[in-house]
Amino acid sequence: MCRGANSEIYGMVYMKVILTIVNSLLFLAASPLETGAQITVSGDVTGVWTSDNNPYTVTGSVNIVDSLIIEPGVIVKFDFHSGGSHSIFADENDKFVARGTEFDPVFFLPYVGGQAPGSWGSLHFSGSGNDDTLRHCVIRYGTNGVYCSNSNPTINNCEIYEHSSHGVYGYDSDIQIEDCVIHNNQYHGICLKNHHDRHGARIVGCDIYESKYSGIAFFGYDSIGSVSASCEIERCRVYDNPSNGVHVVSGTYWIGGTAHSLAKISNCTIVGNNAGVRAFAYRGYAEARVTNSIVAFNETYGVVNEDSESHIEARDVGYSCFWHNGIGNFFAIRSIPAGFGANGDFQNANGDSCDVNFNMYSDPSLTDLSTHDYSLQLESKCIDAGTSDVDGELVMDPDGTLPDIGALHYDQLSDAETANSILEVYVFPVPASARSDQLTFVVRSDGGSAVAGIRVYDGHYSKVAEFDHRLRGGSNQISYDISLLAPGVYLYEVEVHSDAGRTLSVDRSKFIVVP
Repeated sequence: MCRGANSEIYGMVYMKVILTIVNSLLFLAASPLETGAQITVSGDVTGVWTSDNNPYTVTGSVNIVDSLIIEPGVIVKFDFHSGGSHSIFADENDKFVARGTEFDPVFFLPYVGGQAPGSWGSLHFSGSGNDDTLRHCVIRYGTNGVYCSNSNPTINNCEIYEHSSHGVYGYDSDIQIEDCVIHNNQYHGICLKNHHDRHGARIVGCDIYESKYSGIAFFGYDSIGSVSASCEIERCRVYDNPSNGVHVVSGTYWIGGTAHSLAKISNCTIVGNNAGVRAFAYRGYAEARVTNSIVAFNETYGVVNEDSESHIEARDVGYSCFWHNGIGNFFAIRSIPAGFGANGDFQNANGDSCDVNFNMYSDPSLTDLSTHDYSLQLESKCIDAGTSDVDGELVMDPDGTLPDIGALHYDQLSDAETANSILEVYVFPVPASARSDQLTFVVRSDGGSAVAGIRVYDGHYSKVAEFDHRLRGGSNQISYDISLLAPGVYLYEVEVHSDAGRTLSVDRSKFIVVP
């Protein structure tokens, strides 16, 4: 079980702001990220691609021979006019590594004229090994952003969005997906299907939202007799998906066959979906375990067994918080003991009322639903209300306390000045229009007396604005007039300092102003 430091959690979650605004710039007429040179690629390819040769234009599908390494800042564009659905293929014994950085990602995009979902194919791994890596990549407008068949790549710190099918598709693959932002795909955000026994897939620290169907769909299908498949979903925020947050499905084509699908969900925040967690089984059985998670504000139910073969039992749901799920928190849950499903005579370690499995049915006190700020406020009963035993492994929060419930822990460090540090910073709208006159900085502080100094620089690093704002604990929204700014890329720096003038934390990022 992997639990990163607090700064890593918030930094990775809000990398979507950086990636989205930089990606938007690529479609402006005069992009400074391209050199004017153009390398045309297709067929068998090996070697290293560097940003000195931007952009690389794919005019036919690329087949990696031995290895392809893509360095930071490279722009790969798939030519929509030369035949459509081109892909990059990594097969058995091939190595495919795209290694961007936080401020210099690798881009996979359609060529001008094909800026719509399905304008190219996918980054396709087939039978490849464990050394394939996509890191700090922006992957947009393909069919499947990443397609894996019997492959085990690592995908981290990527933004994968607006694809005509899934953001990430895996078939019999133990994919590692970490700290990614996956959104607005026209089928599932992540879809994992297994026809053979698989237990290694992990989805950790991701934001998955606004898919057309489910945020995460996990399937176990038997085509030969029996199959058992499981995956881990940890520290993810899964929200605003019109179907399910997490959908677990099993099935078999054989009357006597068996299929078992299991999703292990821990420390997640699952909100604003049609249903939070749904199990469906066509023969065999589908199951989910929900631990240390917030399941709230979903349109229908929090946790659902859709049919008689779905096997989510009451014992599978513990140390979690359920609140304001439209029709009810549970539907057709199996083996319900006395004292399950409502706050009662039981108390958790904080002395708060809970059910027999230490689930709470109380407002989780999330900071701001309207801006998807799902961090916990000081008064939240979810703080220290989780269990340190998750699937047999010992877990603690980064501040050394018992696990909080939900994807984002509340830092309880006692030092007064440390308690003033920035927990997250982002801006909206993204990109911003000069016609709207206003950009809003959202700065969340964890309390205490502190001041945020905000500085804005143009693309030549000349300062164009500087102002201070007194922070209160929680979410602070700070308006900035951009009506006089010319279209382009701007840098901002948010520095928090104590009343005595000591610098406590600094956050830097970018925003774009469009006409």
